[in-house]
Amino acid sequence: MSEPIRILLADLPRTVEEIISQSVSTQPDMEVVGTVDPGESVVTAARRTRAQLVVVGDRDEEAEERLERLVLREPDVRFLALSADARRATVYEVRPHRVPLGELSPGQLPDAVRSAVIGKVDRP
Repeated sequence: MSEPIRILLADLPRTVEEIISQSVSTQPDMEVVGTVDPGESVVTAARRTRAQLVVVGDRDEEAEERLERLVLREPDVRFLALSADARRATVYEVRPHRVPLGELSPGQLPDAVRSAVIGKVDRP
């Protein structure tokens, strides 16, 4: 059997932490490895616990931007953001992304470079 999925809890109401912990405890392939200590950053806690998933509260308008920064700092960790009522969730993760451009002529190479940097591909 492989190692269980390591889950870290961060910035959640105590009742939500308890619900998640109880739910996860019944799953043989998952374990809650801890919570973020007061004054500790989520990144530091994720590294300390070797978490694969961080479950976080999504309570304010800046949460999305904050989570996007976190996932870029820790690309091997996924973040599961729960709404304030814990009824909706969003996963933040970094995934490899590939866009085949097909054959390029030397004249098309500058457009391919622009597309790669800007992130928009205008090819059929």
